[in-house]
Amino acid sequence: MILSDIDIKKSMDNDELKNRPLFAKNIGPSSIDLRLGRIFKLPKNKRIIDLKRGEEEKDFERIDCFPGSSLLVPSHSFVLGSTLEYVEIPNNLVAKVEG
Repeated sequence: MILSDIDIKKSMDNDELKNRPLFAKNIGPSSIDLRLGRIFKLPKNKRIIDLKRGEEEKDFERIDCFPGSSLLVPSHSFVLGSTLEYVEIPNNLVAKVEG
């Protein structure tokens, strides 16, 4: 089931779904728009990234993109990024991140 904007707002009012900071303009008909942060991490070695195993900081190169700058991600590459928002999702919901 996909939550409507009304259900999203209700879940947030009940403190079940958390998204901070939240701007009303970021709530769509069935989604919440997140803003991409400025910190990215690229794996130093081309290998499989196992998130369950836990990767160490030394295995990644940190890249800070400041306003006005850009990051070119080559095709078939993998980059970790963060959002400007803090998101907490209850166990009875699933999120889908696109973009």
